[in-house]
Amino acid sequence: MKNYFYTGILIGACMLAGCSTNAAKKSAEDMTNGQSTEAMNIPAANKERVLSIITLKLTPEQKENYYKKYGEIVENINAEEGTNHLELVPINEFQPQDWIEPEEFRKIAADRATWQFTSESFGGDPVE
Repeated sequence: MKNYFYTGILIGACMLAGCSTNAAKKSAEDMTNGQSTEAMNIPAANKERVLSIITLKLTPEQKENYYKKYGEIVENINAEEGTNHLELVPINEFQPQDWIEPEEFRKIAADRATWQFTSESFGGDPVE
């Protein structure tokens, strides 16, 4: 009698374990409604601010104008900081998603100019 009892518990446990696996798969499918999802990391120096990822549709003339403005912004920030840490890549290396409004570019460039790389989290000194 005990053998049947233990066998029944073992079979029941196996069946219940199989049911919970199917339920987990179903709940994951329900959350996405059967659609494939793709995560996209957006780096931001200030996590409180949300960055817009809308790309601008610019003509070649507008791109040249924006590129000149970007260059002026980089020069001004380097002069303010007293360094040459920021550089502007050549215009032909810009991707479509890289073109943003000059004011937004100024904010991002100012954030990057003041970044400090340290190993203090590991008990070390700031990296020079």
